[in-house]
Amino acid sequence: MNIQEFISQYTNHPILFIGSGFSFRYLENTYTWNNLLSKVCEDLWGNDEHYLDIKAKCTQPNGYCPLDQVASIIEREFNQSLEMDRDGKFKAINDIFYDKMSIILPDFQTDTIMAV
Repeated sequence: MNIQEFISQYTNHPILFIGSGFSFRYLENTYTWNNLLSKVCEDLWGNDEHYLDIKAKCTQPNGYCPLDQVASIIEREFNQSLEMDRDGKFKAINDIFYDKMSIILPDFQTDTIMAV
């Protein structure tokens, strides 16, 4: 299968990720990874202090901070906040999640039981 055949299977617009350097250079209003994670935390918790706390915990003695580790912590905490506050600020996201899971989960369980 070539790339044209693969992409033509989808009804939504494809997003090609080629790296932040490209988009940062050629597109306006783009973020570095550091700034994007800070912005996400600001949107989630009202300021970037929580981001700075997470970043401080992940920063190694030589000053290097693995942003993928920071992002994983943010994701985990975001998912926990969605679970704890079902109808809060991100109700729309929870609605989509539970709608999709109600369709997907029964099929998964049936397939798993049949495979055993």
